Parts: sequence; C-alpha cells; structure tokens
Amino acid sequence: MEGFSVMKTLPDRTIVITLDYEIYGDGTGDVKEVLYVPTQRLLTLLEKNRVKMTVFFEIEEYLFFRQHREIYMSAIGYDPALLIEKQLEKMVSTGHEIALHIHPQWIGASLENSKIHLVTKNEFLIDVFENEDSLKAYLENRVFELQALVRKFDKNYQVQSFRAGGHCLHGEAVIFKILMSLGITVDSSVVPGLYRKGVISDIDYLKAPQGGGYWYVDDDVSHAQLSGSFVEIPVYSQMKFEFQKIKFKRIKAKFFSKGGGVNSAAARVLKYDFPKTPYAFIKFLFRKGPIKFDFCHLSFREMVKFLNENQEKNSPLVMIGHNKEYFNDRDFELFLKHVLREGVYNFETIGGVSQKIKRTDYV
Repeated sequence: MEGFSVMKTLPDRTIVITLDYEIYGDGTGDVKEVLYVPTQRLLTLLEKNRVKMTVFFEIEEYLFFRQHREIYMSAIGYDPALLIEKQLEKMVSTGHEIALHIHPQWIGASLENSKIHLVTKNEFLIDVFENEDSLKAYLENRVFELQALVRKFDKNYQVQSFRAGGHCLHGEAVIFKILMSLGITVDSSVVPGLYRKGVISDIDYLKAPQGGGYWYVDDDVSHAQLSGSFVEIPVYSQMKFEFQKIKFKRIKAKFFSKGGGVNSAAARVLKYDFPKTPYAFIKFLFRKGPIKFDFCHLSFREMVKFLNENQEKNSPLVMIGHNKEYFNDRDFELFLKHVLREGVYNFETIGGVSQKIKRTDYV
C-alpha cells in the first residue's frame, strides 16, 4: 500500500484499548442503560486486571444533556449529565485517558417532546462552519469544556488525542493545525480499508497504509509522512471477505443492542446498501472490507487470532469498542487475562503511545 515504507513501529508490542463513549447515533437510548451501566462493567473489569484504556468522550453530546438537565430531571427523574460526570470522575481517578470525540450531528441538535433531533446533514466537522476562524473558535471552546470537566478531578490534565465521530474525517489539514494549537497531537480516526459511499456519510480510507503501525500526517490522513507534528494511530483492522464478518457476536452487537439496534448505523447501511439480487448478494459476500479489532464484536478466539495474524509485530494495535454494544464481558476478560499471562504485548493508552513516540523516533 502507498506509504507503507514510511510507517513506524514501537520498540515493544502494544495493545491500545479505546472506547467511544456515546449513546446511539440517532440520538436514542437511555443514558443509564446504554452508556453508564455497560461502561461501569467495563471499568470494573479493567480495574480488576489493572489495565487502562483511552475513552473518546463525546463532548457535544454531554453538553446537550447538560443544557437540558432540568427537562430531563422532570421527564425521566434523573440528570444524565450528572451521571456522566460521576462516571468520568471514576475514569480519571483510576488512570484512564480522556480524549476528544465529536459527532457533528449533535451541533445544533434540539429536544422536542423528549425526542432528540440531530442535524443529520452535518457529516463532517469542517463542513459545519463557514470559515477556519469559526471552526477554530468552536474547537477551542469544546477542548476547553472537556479539559475543564476533567480538571475537576485532575487539575493538570491535558487532552492529547482526537477521534472523529463515525470515523468521518475530512479537511484534516485545517483541523489538525487547530488541534495542535490546543495541545492535541494524535488522531485515531482512520480504519484502513474502510470505504463507504452515499450511505450515512462518505468515507474513503482505501489508500491508508494497512498492517499496523502509525504514521505522521501532513495534509492527507491516509498518506504516511516521514516526519511531522501530528500522528495518526489508526484503529487496527484486517481485510476480510464479507462472508467472514458474519459472526454471532457482531450481528448481536450491531442489530440487537438494547434500546436502539434497529436505528443503528449498521441497520441503515443494511437498508440502503444491501444487495437486491442473488447475483449481487453473492458478489457482496466475496467483496473485501476491513474487520476492526473490536472487543464488542469479536469472540475470545477471534481476538487472539487478530494478534497471531499481526504481521508488523511491534505496531501499536488499537482496539475499539462502544459502550452501547458492550455485552462481551466474559470473552473480553479471557482476552485480557490471556495477554497478561503471555506477557508478549503491553497495554497502553493512546497518550502513552504518543509519549513513547515523542521520546524516540522509532523507524
């Protein structure tokens, strides 16, 4: 793949667990049921095994709940924003990294008759704002809000990492320049091989380097640079045929998650992109696409297989998961114990990997 020769690795084998901390992508889902409770189970499991993760905190979503806290108190009897704050305190106090996560659909969202209405046309952050100055002002405010929230529990905290909502990253040259001015120097939005056209949002990471590793970014997040100030640490994925993705845990997580599976992004993709004829269906089954290193979708054996099939042994392998799809406790704990017992891989946060990169330029 283009740029593979300038991809970089670490001096050790590293697994990075990341959690996209959010409710369903259409604004549905009770915060207590789909956000707080599954995340509490995950935090307990990680604390038990002394493993840290990076939490991509949806700041726009949180601010929406904070803005409407009195309405929610009256409607459902508790304050979602306060519940999130309490869980955030737990995350910070136990050493997990808190990173910036934004879905543009929440910008300008409204609440009518207890139903959240997102701005679905807001696919990419850069397209929401008229110019670079207004985008900069927005990002400065959101980074300030997130840091102010975290600094209630850690007064010196600095946000270091970013992930675009839904992996929808465009105009990265401008966005990364702004984020760097705010102390954020790492992105983890890219899923190599991911391609989506005309369904929900357009994404094209077909040219992104595959096989693990990280790279520096100039103006194209899919193109690896020899050096630079901004680093891309992608979500680890492996290219597989579509029929290889048909696994019970993946189907359950994507379509039968409690509270909103039928409204999930996966369900909408299936509705609009699913082949309509037998020939198209057979062709679809043998089409290749990325399977993410997702601890919510994979069984214990499949997670271990991901490690065994890793070609670039010292690449940082970024796992991804979503609280709203997390019911994989047993398999994930088996995986954690396996990794800790074998002692081949270390667990690290995105920020921890970033610090290793800054200390020494590993080629």
